[in-house]
Amino acid sequence: AAVKAESLYLLTYKAACIRYYLYRKLTGTLPTEKEKKSEYREWLQTQMCISSDDECDLYIADFSNKVYALANECVSEFEDGFIPDYAIGDEPLPPMDNKDRPYYGSIAVRNYERRLFRPLSGEQRFLYLLFKAVFSSDPLIQDDLDLVYAYLLIYCRLRGEMVQVNDRVGFSNFQKYQARKDSFLEDYPQYANLCTRVAQQLVLANPQVVSFEVRAVPANTADELICKIDNLYTRATEYIYKDEKSSLKEENKENAERKLHYVLSFPKERQLISTDELWESQHPRNSKLREKTKQRTEAFIGAMQIRHDIMCHITGIDACSEEIDCRPEVFSCQFRRLRQFRAPHTSVSPQSSYPPLRMTYHAGEDFLDPVDGLRAISEALRFCEMAGGDRLGHAMALGVDLEDWYKVKEYHVLLRKQAILDNLVWLYGQMHRYDIQNPKAEDYIQKHFKKYFTEIYTRNLPPIKNSLLYSVDVMDYYSSLQLRGNDPYLYRLNPEMGDGGFEALEEEIRKEITINPWKILKGTEQYDQLSTTLYHYYHFNYAMKHSSDEIDELTIPRCIVQTVCMVQEKMRYEISRRNIGVECNLSSNFLIGTFKDYLKHPIFRFNDENLYPIYDSRSQERNPRILASINTDDLGIFGTSLENEYALVACALEENNAYCTEDQIILPDNIYKWLDNIRQNGLDQSFIHIAHL
Repeated sequence: AAVKAESLYLLTYKAACIRYYLYRKLTGTLPTEKEKKSEYREWLQTQMCISSDDECDLYIADFSNKVYALANECVSEFEDGFIPDYAIGDEPLPPMDNKDRPYYGSIAVRNYERRLFRPLSGEQRFLYLLFKAVFSSDPLIQDDLDLVYAYLLIYCRLRGEMVQVNDRVGFSNFQKYQARKDSFLEDYPQYANLCTRVAQQLVLANPQVVSFEVRAVPANTADELICKIDNLYTRATEYIYKDEKSSLKEENKENAERKLHYVLSFPKERQLISTDELWESQHPRNSKLREKTKQRTEAFIGAMQIRHDIMCHITGIDACSEEIDCRPEVFSCQFRRLRQFRAPHTSVSPQSSYPPLRMTYHAGEDFLDPVDGLRAISEALRFCEMAGGDRLGHAMALGVDLEDWYKVKEYHVLLRKQAILDNLVWLYGQMHRYDIQNPKAEDYIQKHFKKYFTEIYTRNLPPIKNSLLYSVDVMDYYSSLQLRGNDPYLYRLNPEMGDGGFEALEEEIRKEITINPWKILKGTEQYDQLSTTLYHYYHFNYAMKHSSDEIDELTIPRCIVQTVCMVQEKMRYEISRRNIGVECNLSSNFLIGTFKDYLKHPIFRFNDENLYPIYDSRSQERNPRILASINTDDLGIFGTSLENEYALVACALEENNAYCTEDQIILPDNIYKWLDNIRQNGLDQSFIHIAHL
């Protein structure tokens, strides 16, 4: 007979019951009377027989009362009396004095760190007591070894659901782990406060950290955003222990003022084409996310005008999360708006004290075709008007080995027809822009352009006599791609229609350039009627949008792979010249991406300064020296740290020497010089560092 697997929710509840029972046994807090002791065992057996989540919910209140009763026997060292875990209630608080901080490097486990982690250390103490009892054959636990084993099995299962340990690749796999992070804290604000407090204070206390960037999702109203940033900053600076010395409190505030800053991360979201023809003909692509981004932008501007003293801790903006089906064009207008915004001049907060927001855009991390990833990077740079000091997140498409990538995919990709058409046209445009000559690639693009343009646009044209779209060629379409950084609502009227449609559009654009210049991308103020007509149909024609949403398979010939390789290299040098940084996240990219060798990571194509001798053919000639840095990404999900990321890449380089010929060996000194250069790049990329220049 088939066995029904228990849900993670039910397993977690059972583990909590086992933990409660075993802890009471380990600490000798079970009743000594035989009858009452057996009652606890019978209670636990009842919990173990629960077979469904609904049944589990019926017992939650009873179990919570037991836990609260046990916790209330503890004495809280926190000012608010909160006890985060009954398992640390009778453990003495580590002593604290001013000597703990200056000697960070010479003390293996500082009391300061122990105190910060104390609210989260109950599980460590419980496991220590458990293993101590097992290995010392303590009679207290001998009758319950089956429960110990069950608890450890569930513990490992839960950890495997929180830290990405499976072998699947792709961003969607990572998102499943990411979505679980807050599920355990949703109804417990005190624990959420403790987590953010510990995470911030632990980093701020480390004298080796000179800049600390915290990312927060923006809010929908000015008041909510002010409250969010104020709470985050307060948790970073205030102490919660009753006996803290005032000198330490002041020192932590000084650290926060010098190191701590916040970046607002705008999550990307998919919005597929709906079946509502009327709605789709009145709203542009990704309209819901566009409106949400606009609302959050206005919330930031409003918050800056109300509480500049709090909002000045924000130094940058970011677009993060899954990028497939959500292009940089969705954020471009509002990101330019935020960049152009200046805080109002007041005697309290002079305008000069708040520099322009810096920008990070996560692009080229997750893609179904490297051309799609490269186009996303190109569009982020152009549409968001990124400048020196800004950063790209991951940008894997910029340095991934394209020969290996296409070989793994057997030179076939699956994409929406709109993406195929846009990618081919964009690649054609880059060939002309970078003067790349490849007649076979041009012929291939021309052929497939006609196919997909006909299927998406020409066949779905409204009944307009002599429509401009019948004469569109590849470069006409490329021109319309440049308009996608503009506000699509300006193009809601069809320029092909009568009543002066195109003239009315030109007049509206002239007005907006004066009133809201962020709605119009620089260089696109004057475009011809054909390009604007294409842009209108792209956003507001239901039949065309619906056709473009279909998925098709495309075979990638050798000539296209060669062309993409050349475009990729040209883009690396361009990004280097423009002083755009790249945040590299090795463990994240290793677990999400398709390569399984750290030496295959693009960071070595981005910057290999000091790694190879000057005369080495691998150096100088073919490396653009991009301002690349090593980061952790989501260190909780990947179970890593910044120190670990540096160690991983250093080990990979050193291990590579064992398989090299003598003339290819990378000297240890060169490895350390390269790592130090990458470390300095990270400091140079810091938005708070740039703001203070």
